[in-house]
Amino acid sequence: MKINQARTLLQQGASAADAAYDTGFADQSHFHRAFKSRVAATPLQYSKT
Repeated sequence: MKINQARTLLQQGASAADAAYDTGFADQSHFHRAFKSRVAATPLQYSKT
């Protein structure tokens, strides 16, 4: 699943923009909304944990 891949990338230090691009999201805002709806945190909040 794209979000699980993005979580891994963020944990490894990737930026939200890079995680969005690498997982195939058309744009960063779509990625942000999808990530937040599934993880209950923004990509930035998640990467800081």
